Amino acid sequence: LCGYSPDLSDAIVDRAMFHCDNAYHYPAANIAGHRCKTHTVSNTAYRGFGGPQGVMTAEYMMDHIAYTLGQDPLQV
Repeated sequence: LCGYSPDLSDAIVDRAMFHCDNAYHYPAANIAGHRCKTHTVSNTAYRGFGGPQGVMTAEYMMDHIAYTLGQDPLQV
């Protein structure tokens, strides 16, 4: 969420999208980043500048795939 004032949200969402594959290869992935204007203050730029959010997304996807297949995430 971007908040109500101009900030670095565009760059941060872009970087999160660039990192969302982490060290994996998704040959058929379609990545989209949505910026949402809200009524709250902007809280976007901090250490990592979007990178950690992207990596967490990749790991969440791997965990979800493993759970769905009934396998250990380390094996997926």
